[in-house]
This record gives sequence, structure tokens and C-alpha cells, in this order.
Amino acid sequence: MPSPATRDLPLALPLALLLTSVLTALLTPALALIDDFPVVTTDQGSSILGRKLTSAGLRSGSLPRDYAAFFGVPYAKVPVGNRRFKPPVPEPLPSVVDAKMPTPGCLQLSRRPLEITGSEDCLTLQIFTPNVI
Repeated sequence: MPSPATRDLPLALPLALLLTSVLTALLTPALALIDDFPVVTTDQGSSILGRKLTSAGLRSGSLPRDYAAFFGVPYAKVPVGNRRFKPPVPEPLPSVVDAKMPTPGCLQLSRRPLEITGSEDCLTLQIFTPNVI
């Protein structure tokens, strides 16, 4: 007579395969997303996390191309208080800069009457490159 462990073996194998398939299906998209967020390390040691995008290929005969985009990389302190209307004051980058999403532009009048859009925290760079080293 087979032991309880060997008697359950035919049931355990399909369950193990099912579990492996489910985990693979769940983890594969997450692992693929890692490639969509390029990271650049500056000479000062900061890591800038960007985003991989694809061009629309709007020019006649051109094909869509992948490129890296880094949004809102700060290059100076926010010009508020006694720094307003003065030259920019450099500010060291934090150890990690999340530059995956577009940031607001500088303060400006909106197309709607009496509406102002933007932010005073606008001394940032928007960087686009076809190559990330």
C-alpha cells in the first residue's frame, strides 16, 4: 500500500505546475517594467530615474523609436523669498531623483481669464535622449 506522501504525489505535481505558471504570469510584467525606467548616475553619485517612451513616428516614412525621458531634474533651489528675481542658486541633487513624470511649468497666465497655472518650483530640466549609457 502506498504511503500518504506518495499517494498525494499525482495531485501535488499539477498544483506545483499551476502555482509556477501563476507566479510566472504575475512576475513577468513586473520584471519587464524594470527596463522601462532607465537610470543614469551622475558624477556626484545621484541616480536619476527616467522613463522609456516611444516616438509617434509622425514624419513621413519614419518609424517609431524608443527614447529615454527625464522630467523635472532640479538644477537650482526654488526661487522663493529672498531668492526671488536673483540668479539661480545651485542645489546638490538628492541621492535618487524620480524623474518619470512631467512637472509643472513656471508660473504664467492661463488661457482662461484670471487663472494662473504652474509652480514657482520650476528650475528643472526636461531631458530627452535616444541613448542611455
